[in-house]
Amino acid sequence: QQKLVARKARKFIAQGGRLTLPALELAYLFLGIAHAPRKTVQEAKMLAEVRRARVLLDKAGGDPKKYLDGKGGYWDDLCLVDFLEGICLRYIAYPDPDAELDLSETPTMSQEEADKASEEVFNAVLKNGPMIELDHFLVYNAHYELGRLYACRGDTTVAKTHFDLVLSGKYLEVGPSGKKGRYSLENSLHLRTYAALEALHQNRLWGYPSSVIFLP
Repeated sequence: QQKLVARKARKFIAQGGRLTLPALELAYLFLGIAHAPRKTVQEAKMLAEVRRARVLLDKAGGDPKKYLDGKGGYWDDLCLVDFLEGICLRYIAYPDPDAELDLSETPTMSQEEADKASEEVFNAVLKNGPMIELDHFLVYNAHYELGRLYACRGDTTVAKTHFDLVLSGKYLEVGPSGKKGRYSLENSLHLRTYAALEALHQNRLWGYPSSVIFLP
């Protein structure tokens, strides 16, 4: 936690006193999103905030020098926005067992749409991961969440591949600069990943079944 706070403080100063989606980021890291009502995660709140942050990134037109007047952090923020959007979409497709569900509500998108879109943005994090300056933990968490997504689909083989990568000790986000150091909340992610592997071995259900999530 100290490493995370230190890196966020450096980023806050470098970006002129601002951070992108800090509340949502902390909500994810400390398992707050897992217990949220689905209507809060959807257009009403969380996903809408993520997409507002994306508008600012889009204005840079893919040029990091045009983002926040060249103060840096473009790739970190892009990966964070992609990651948090993936979290929201995966949650819409497959809410956690602890989620507060209103079975009378109508989802804003189909399970198939949310599932596919979630995978796309998680893969975008992996693609752009080598460009990250500070928030390297996003790459490892993206592998973890892809593992969860595949587990929800019932594809335990691919799910295990992603979980094993998290635990492999490999530098998954290495770019042209070479190896990086330990990433924020590494031990916490390892514990969650071991628990995920145990759930796979025991064939435990990940999230609510689609017949409950998407009523006819």
